[in-house]
Amino acid sequence: MRPLTEEQIAKKIDRGFFKEEEFYILPKKEGKLFKTETLFGHFFNSYTKYINLKYGRSGAMLEGNFKRKEIQTVEYLQHCICYINRNPIHHGLTNKYTEYPDTSYAETLNLKSDLVSVEKVIEVFGNLSNYKAAHKEVDIKLDAGSRFEEI
Repeated sequence: MRPLTEEQIAKKIDRGFFKEEEFYILPKKEGKLFKTETLFGHFFNSYTKYINLKYGRSGAMLEGNFKRKEIQTVEYLQHCICYINRNPIHHGLTNKYTEYPDTSYAETLNLKSDLVSVEKVIEVFGNLSNYKAAHKEVDIKLDAGSRFEEI
């Protein structure tokens, strides 16, 4: 699939086909815009080919399609952030994500991150104290046997 030129994209945006934030300009392809989802598709395909070649595998890397659910409330966004920060526990990397250094939880507490907009994360919770309290609340519910979807 050939990338669209800036002119073609501008016309489609004006007609309401695309939103401007759905595109990314590749530095080596000046004047060419690519749909973000296309870039992710290329990335996942390349990664799958690499892993399959390296480990003598074949076939799809991921099971089925990604599940997508629109975040429509601040409360749900807060729960998603807390859930994501617990991933090191889920994947057996640690028993306490709060002590695991390579999470956005730790970066947010340190008020410094290269990957996460710490200010925006804290803004979602109101302040750092609410951020910590929300994580503790989710921890209590999940540790008591609740499923994330039930919280």
